[in-house]
Amino acid sequence: MSTLRVIDSLSLPGHSSKANEDRCGWTGNRVFVIDGATGVGGDMMDSPEGSDAAWLAQKAKDRLAQPDDTDPADLVRQINTEAGAAFRVAAGGQDEPWRQPTASLYMVRLHADRVSAAGLGDCVLFTINSAGETARQSPMTDHHDLEAETARAALRAGATLVDGASITSAGAMLERERALRARYNTAGGPIWTLGIAPEAADHVRVEPVAVASPLRAILCTDGFAALIDRYQRYSIAGLVETAFANGLEALGDELRAIENDEDPEGRLYPRMKRSDDATAVLFEIT
Repeated sequence: MSTLRVIDSLSLPGHSSKANEDRCGWTGNRVFVIDGATGVGGDMMDSPEGSDAAWLAQKAKDRLAQPDDTDPADLVRQINTEAGAAFRVAAGGQDEPWRQPTASLYMVRLHADRVSAAGLGDCVLFTINSAGETARQSPMTDHHDLEAETARAALRAGATLVDGASITSAGAMLERERALRARYNTAGGPIWTLGIAPEAADHVRVEPVAVASPLRAILCTDGFAALIDRYQRYSIAGLVETAFANGLEALGDELRAIENDEDPEGRLYPRMKRSDDATAVLFEIT
């Protein structure tokens, strides 16, 4: 029987003036991260979380933090059904597809005889086992090259990485993002997510996590995974071992130094935001 031990956690907002739309948590048999997607149409929910995406992420966290053994697909169906009912009441008919709140989810779950990872979207699991073997797992394939090329084109056309804002928050890029969001959670669309579509549960990706005890791991949103995926500052082994040695806060400081001091204009690392929300859970399985 495997045992899960959480060592550290971190959740940084992309900017101090914006709601942090990430969440994380754990129970005795699972650890999870949630990455809310910043809205592109104004907020509909009157909630203390500060945005519809943060509201959705908090609602999902509240459900996932309940210590039970519900199947991941059933959890997504429950969350999306309840969120959808509440959102449609609050929206009062203004529930165009691009307005709907969405979020990525990834969880690591312990079973009696195995460990699995399940989720939707672009959160990431980095692992290293006792043999020194490393792995990167995610419900989605790495899309940073495409994102970087889109951001590079926008920056060349005159967009700027204004602190606290996104390239997609106005003009043609906003319309592009709305058109993309309208295809979320649709047959043939680019992605299924947490949100208000119960049928997203049918698209939860589940795969095994190879455990050679002890397994050391970081489960994180893409804003934190950027240390490897975008900025290439670490190998997987280097990131996990540095986290165990120095803690996640030190890595968070390094991440923000790259974004705010080293490359605030996106010349070295083209991206949609100067800094994204960044959340990580450091844990081991024995």
